[in-house]
Amino acid sequence: MSAYDQADVTLYVDGISLDTVVPWGDIEITDRRPGNWAASWTMSLPPGDRPELFRRGALVEAYAGTRLRWSGIHDEPDWNSGTFSAIGIARAGEGAECLTAGGAVTSRPNTALDYAGVRGVTGWLRGRDFGNDPVAGPEGTPTTSDPDPGKLVDLLDARSVKLSGETSTTIQWYVTPEGLVDQRTENEDATAWIVLPGATELGVASDNVTDRVFLRFADSTAGGVHHTVSYPGATPRNGIERKASIVQLGPITPTDALDRAEGMYRRALAGRTGWSNGLTLRAGQVIDTGGLWADLSMVRPGQALRVMDQRDPRGVAAEINVLVDETVWRPGRREIQVNPIGLAARTWEQVMEEAMATAD
Repeated sequence: MSAYDQADVTLYVDGISLDTVVPWGDIEITDRRPGNWAASWTMSLPPGDRPELFRRGALVEAYAGTRLRWSGIHDEPDWNSGTFSAIGIARAGEGAECLTAGGAVTSRPNTALDYAGVRGVTGWLRGRDFGNDPVAGPEGTPTTSDPDPGKLVDLLDARSVKLSGETSTTIQWYVTPEGLVDQRTENEDATAWIVLPGATELGVASDNVTDRVFLRFADSTAGGVHHTVSYPGATPRNGIERKASIVQLGPITPTDALDRAEGMYRRALAGRTGWSNGLTLRAGQVIDTGGLWADLSMVRPGQALRVMDQRDPRGVAAEINVLVDETVWRPGRREIQVNPIGLAARTWEQVMEEAMATAD
């Protein structure tokens, strides 16, 4: 394909193509590491025309060519401005409680995922075995308080943080546009896309550096007394230390707490400076590792991007490798905004939220 052969986008609401209903355009599709996040577009409706099709809760699907690229639920329409939006399927678990079939609180991932689906809250299906060891705990014990796993997305975030520490890799859960929940291992050295020389430049930001994580927890080996672990084991000279608390998860072992501290550190790509800006890339500025022009609809969060012709200011590498945290695809403009993990706007509080932690 040539640099300007980009996928055509077709937008459907409740299975009906908007091309057959009303003129529309300016679609903007946002994805984050868990998957489809948001979408917005404009429509030219006659004054006073408010079709029932665009009600809150209607299924919205965007196809790139013949491929389902994005799905979600129609939000409350803004009839006055002519701007419409939808909430991505990856956010369906934001309102779902973590419950068993009998309605008891649980932090067991398979159980929480399956019964949220049975209740019809998420519309998700498990694409893999997420295990059923409690992420928080203990649960079902008369002498201890119920754990607080938060909403379903909080539970999945906490599980990813825990696994990232246990495996010393970066684990991320995500939802496909079809509604399958899966997980992947993220690696910024596993290059998926290459930004050609002269296309853009990343600036360095040091104000949100995290050099060491101190994590407060309820120690199950000491009767639930609050203790603190840290990762890594020492702070570099002039380093920045951050603290957080996960005591609300209930009693866990010191080993488990240390894994979570390491997971928080790894998923934030901590221990080095971040970035002051993202990348706005146009068709013809990105290729795959085989040298073919990229269809920008295929650039996704969790993938690794190599920026050519710019030496990594954080080290000695001849190019910059980053992991994509968020993309905003604007097919009408043939461009995509790519925000890397480590962007200055990504505060320590946001990192803690993923680990179900709070400032302590």
